[in-house]
Amino acid sequence: MASKGKERIDDDEEPAAAPPSKKKAVIKWILIVLGVLVLVAASIAATMYFMNSSSHGKDAAHEAGQSSTGKTTKEEKEKSKQPKVAIYYKIDPPFVVNFQGQSGTRFLQVAIELMTYDQEAIAAIEMHMPVIRNNIVFLLSGANYEQINTLEGKQKLRADTLAEIQKILKDKIGRPGVEEVYFTSIVMQ
Repeated sequence: MASKGKERIDDDEEPAAAPPSKKKAVIKWILIVLGVLVLVAASIAATMYFMNSSSHGKDAAHEAGQSSTGKTTKEEKEKSKQPKVAIYYKIDPPFVVNFQGQSGTRFLQVAIELMTYDQEAIAAIEMHMPVIRNNIVFLLSGANYEQINTLEGKQKLRADTLAEIQKILKDKIGRPGVEEVYFTSIVMQ
């Protein structure tokens, strides 16, 4: 019986705790150091993100303009966030005009495309196309062959065409509407 009692005592006693191994201690410290590094990196990244966001917000507010109270309106914020997308409008059919050159009557054919960022301007262009075509025909037919035979002359004619279209749209809708005019084809005979 004595042996049974002794066994109970051995069962009740807990074995002595083994000292933690060095390997577990090293892994624990490595994990702590890695955790601290991750937190520092996250803090730096968050700081840079918010500093960058606040500087872009100030630039956008400055570019978009501010209301009389100094705060930007919701509509202005939405417009400043949206990137401008160029919209191209091809005037069809191409313009064909005759004009005078030194050797007699000459012909000019010009294909024109307009570029705008304003979808409403496209509707206005379509609505006022008879006026636009009329004025461009007169502008092109008044050109001088020797003048438009040079690169500078073609560029001036393109600039004059843009100015004419902007003048018409400003008169009709209150703003220029068109940003650029492109001659996509020029044929002279």
